[in-house]
Amino acid sequence: MNQHNILLETLQHFHGIFKEGVSEYKLIQALQAEPFKLFDERALNNSLALFQTHFVLFNALYQLQQRWRQDETGMLNIHVTNIVLKPYVQNQEGIAKHDSVAAYYLDWNNFSQTSETDVDEMLDSFWQQMAGTHCVDETDISRAKKVLEIPTEKIITKPFLKQRVKRMQHRFHPDKGGDVERSKEIMSAFQLLLKCVNE
Repeated sequence: MNQHNILLETLQHFHGIFKEGVSEYKLIQALQAEPFKLFDERALNNSLALFQTHFVLFNALYQLQQRWRQDETGMLNIHVTNIVLKPYVQNQEGIAKHDSVAAYYLDWNNFSQTSETDVDEMLDSFWQQMAGTHCVDETDISRAKKVLEIPTEKIITKPFLKQRVKRMQHRFHPDKGGDVERSKEIMSAFQLLLKCVNE
């Protein structure tokens, strides 16, 4: 039995936990611990490892969703913040067949063809969506530029901002002996400047 099948079979025994509801993070933690040890301790250490762990888990969860729907065990609702098993409802089967999110995670090509650069771009896109389309106050922009050591007159582009943040985090990230608060300031400044970033 390969690792993917072991994960799927293991998740079947989480029936009670899924009825209560569990976040993806808590589920990964449980699967990292004894007696399972299905995910490495470093599974969440960098963006690519995080994506791959997430993908493998969601692939198994969507397989389990199909299995439990077919045998009428229930309907597994899958979201990063809450994975919960709901009672089976007959008419949900037709809806699930057209689930584009499930189709994405059930296609292993999406796992093998996704690079670290792709993951970073997805994260950038996510933060831009979170930031919204409206520019923030000029004072906040100046403060964020100062944190990232960017000259006030500098026009910020997405590639420049991304490169600057990586360079700053390399210097100040706690894992590299840096300061936790400084690292948080850098990420806050990065997220704020994404609101006004140019392509």
